[in-house]
Amino acid sequence: MAAGDGERSSERSSERSSERLSGRVAIITGTGTSQGRAAAMALAREGASVVAVDADADAAGATVADVRAVAEEAGDTTGTGGATDAGRPRVAAFVGDPDCPADAEALVEMVAEIFPEP
Repeated sequence: MAAGDGERSSERSSERSSERLSGRVAIITGTGTSQGRAAAMALAREGASVVAVDADADAAGATVADVRAVAEEAGDTTGTGGATDAGRPRVAAFVGDPDCPADAEALVEMVAEIFPEP
C-alpha cells in the first residue's frame, strides 16, 4: 500500500454512500435467498431503489421490509420505505419467476410503471 492510500480509503468510506446510486433502480432476483437479500440491502444502502424479485411472496415481502429499514436508517423519514429525490418509491416487490417469459415481461412492465425514466 502506497503512502496515503489509507487516507484516501478512509475519505471514500466517509463519503455519504447512500447517495452513490441515488436515482438508479436495481432489480434483484432471488431475494428470498441470503445472497439476494444481501445484494438488495447493499444496493439500498448505496441509495438505489430496489425491486425485490422472488417466487415466494413471503420471502420478497421480508426483503422489502429489510430494505425499508435500511432506507429509514439512511435518513428516509416518510415511513413508507421512502422515496428517492425524484419522488419514486425506494422498494417494490415482484412475485414471479423471471425465467418465465410472461413473468419477465410483467416484471419489466411493472418496473417501467413504478420507476419511469425522468
